[in-house]
Amino acid sequence: MSAYAESRASFKHRCLEVGLTEEQFDALKDQNIGTFNTLAFSVCGQPGQIDDTRFRNLLDSSFTSVSLGLESMLRQLSYEAITISVAAIKQRVEPSVEGQVKRLPPQERDERMRRLSEKITGFSITGDYEPAHSVVDFFTTMIEESAPRYLALSKCVSREQELLCQRVDKRIVILEDQKLQVKNNAPDITADLSTDLKLQNAFIRRGIACEQANLMTYETHEP
Repeated sequence: MSAYAESRASFKHRCLEVGLTEEQFDALKDQNIGTFNTLAFSVCGQPGQIDDTRFRNLLDSSFTSVSLGLESMLRQLSYEAITISVAAIKQRVEPSVEGQVKRLPPQERDERMRRLSEKITGFSITGDYEPAHSVVDFFTTMIEESAPRYLALSKCVSREQELLCQRVDKRIVILEDQKLQVKNNAPDITADLSTDLKLQNAFIRRGIACEQANLMTYETHEP
């Protein structure tokens, strides 16, 4: 949730989804309002509540004329932003469930991949080079929990492998809390490391996943 609260890509996607135009979104960005967190704390005076004075100040600072429709969209966004920020804070301060994976929001995942693809020009991050979402989420979880984790190279599978396994419907029936429940059985997929080329591809996928999770930074140097 904290990744979602701080994601600029997810915030922009939601702004356009509720009806804001690109120009109206840019007007918010000019006031350094680019995430759910920044919007929440710009209009929030008391925990969980929109302060009308702060909200009016945001409108006056960002727009020359505000229609009733724009005001209603911004109130909706502000309410959602406060809800998301509170949930993110609660998630950070409460003990996390062991083994729980922190997943990147889809828009943030796509935006990070787009930026990385612009930096790495020697090859296209597709096919054997594209890491599975689960690999990226593993390193994202490691950062958010600030705890060392180890991921075997054989677990650095490609996105293509992941998609192929997801298409197979594997469900199991278990007894939990004295009730029978049907749950998805996560497939145990491994990367083929039988040749030097396949081993190299696994190392590349792991490096790209680490960069996507902001665990490391890829830099280019001019000759």
